[in-house]
Amino acid sequence: MGDYCRLLLDDFLKTSFSTVKVLVEGATSSKGRNSSRKINLFQYVNGKKVSITFSDERFYIRGSVEYTNPQLTVEEVQGIVGTRLLETCANYFYEHGLRQPDEGDVAAIVELLKKPTQGYIVPFLLNTDDVEADRYSMNPLKRSLVDSGQSAFPAAYVKTDQLKIDESYVKKYDGTLISQKEVELITESLQDSNGSYLDLVDLIKYSQLKDLSIFFGMDLSLYTLRMPLSTLQTEDKDGLLHYIIRESNRDYASIEEAYSCMGRSMKKRTTLLTVPHSKKALAPNVQPGVNFISKTANCLTHQ
Repeated sequence: MGDYCRLLLDDFLKTSFSTVKVLVEGATSSKGRNSSRKINLFQYVNGKKVSITFSDERFYIRGSVEYTNPQLTVEEVQGIVGTRLLETCANYFYEHGLRQPDEGDVAAIVELLKKPTQGYIVPFLLNTDDVEADRYSMNPLKRSLVDSGQSAFPAAYVKTDQLKIDESYVKKYDGTLISQKEVELITESLQDSNGSYLDLVDLIKYSQLKDLSIFFGMDLSLYTLRMPLSTLQTEDKDGLLHYIIRESNRDYASIEEAYSCMGRSMKKRTTLLTVPHSKKALAPNVQPGVNFISKTANCLTHQ
């Protein structure tokens, strides 16, 4: 097996070092501005969910994977590899000073990539949990999601008790969208998911990331944050998401601003607030407008 870590790093530094400079400069300029708000993230280690709380000042860089498919996709892996390379390079030059990397710098960064992420800049996966689990056609659990009446539920409220792999899907897409190894992994993980679809997907993807970490020679097990439903359930009324929702729904002008941020128009009605359209549209205790809330929070937190 080749040294893929060194190969990817060399190419990244050659083609994308300007992004490292921007991130280092951004992290440096933000030093001292961040609040001491606690940030709660998690990851799966050997099949067990492990939480970590950052209470000190950090600079966060975001990636993501989707709950619409239990397996990792090529695009998700590309994003995670890119996030890890960017974070590790930026942390290194943040601590050692920006300069054109030499052989010693590259060797040092390769060693850092093999270890769990550490430093002032923290990479994490912001995963949207209000999306429907069978939104796309490539979910091997789609048939049982429909049959169990959970097709229109947000992923955060989907239960795994009645889920199973669609054998006709496996027969049709074996070797393209799914492999026998993935069939076995999904089947085993269904038994260990404690009834939670979110836990099922995270359990599977972290297991695959563990294998890919060995293949690429870099630790790809980034921390995760689920948004917005999981966060809304755990934070109190003074939490950040509650604040964003209050502010974005304060009056017509604030809603119009949120729509504009999303590239939508209130006047042309190119997007409307999410409302229940059937008995299956929302799980118990899910408020209308969660998709709007998710998009609004994402826009306003990146302005």
